[in-house]
Amino acid sequence: MAFFKQRPYGVVADPKADFKSIYISAYSTGPLDVDFDFLLKNNKQVCAVFVLNQLLPGKVNLGVDANFKGFFENVEGVNLLSISGAHPAGNVSFQIQKNDPINVGEKVLEIRPEDVLNIGFLFSTGQYHAHRTIAVAGGSVGNPRYIIAKIGAEITSLTKDCDIDNTIQNRFINGNVLSGATVASNGYLNFYNNLLTVIPEGNDYRLFGWLPFVDNKIPSLSKTSFSWLFKNKGYEVNTNLNGEERALVVTGEMEKVFPMDIYPMQLLKACMAGDIEKMEALGIYEVVPEDFGLIDYASTSKIEAQEIIREGIELMIKEVG
Repeated sequence: MAFFKQRPYGVVADPKADFKSIYISAYSTGPLDVDFDFLLKNNKQVCAVFVLNQLLPGKVNLGVDANFKGFFENVEGVNLLSISGAHPAGNVSFQIQKNDPINVGEKVLEIRPEDVLNIGFLFSTGQYHAHRTIAVAGGSVGNPRYIIAKIGAEITSLTKDCDIDNTIQNRFINGNVLSGATVASNGYLNFYNNLLTVIPEGNDYRLFGWLPFVDNKIPSLSKTSFSWLFKNKGYEVNTNLNGEERALVVTGEMEKVFPMDIYPMQLLKACMAGDIEKMEALGIYEVVPEDFGLIDYASTSKIEAQEIIREGIELMIKEVG
């Protein structure tokens, strides 16, 4: 069951629990994330979805790009969900809420597309398939590419031929820049990960950076920098926060980048206060930390929203189960 995660909470699935459906998201919207149609189109493990339907007959949901379904359109035995729009449309939380929201007491399984094929390979050949196709990309990668590796492979084995810019200090991220986890350059891949991002470390600071006309090389959603006037101009992304943590005030900016039917700021405040009843009422069962990646990026308060949600989920597991 290690390939499966369960909702609520996004933790490793309990094999003894009852689940109402399975979700597979083959529509990736995270920055520089993989194209699952390209990644999986030559795989012939046709029994994979059949195996899932033996677990929950007729309840397998497959999220695909509404504008280009690719070979996924011909997959049988699934409820095809046509997804469109920018991030976080590819997140399973978004797809569950728009298709069949989780009610109190219900549980849902999620699994990544490549792991569906790993399970199919196991049942068709009797062999455990521990392959993982990794995209290596980012501003510090001169030669981005797809690489077939083993689950948990060493980072150095993936980056040696990718022309990493070693003249600067880089940050290696297991996943995308919004919700991935920092990993050492000689560390290892995350178990569920299909993306390794390498970007410049944000350890340089602007003199008088608070002045809007000093430097217009950073994106600005709140129009505090004149960079918003140059909408078609590209930006070199690094990890600099461009500010310190500030008061959490009601501005409406979180709702602009959070398309789920949930009040994100109120949920964050309930988690910070440890108010379990309010957390339940505000939708803690429907989200996981990665759903707040855009809020971390866009919020002028600079709070760690994903960390707050993670701590809230840990409290729910401890107190409610």
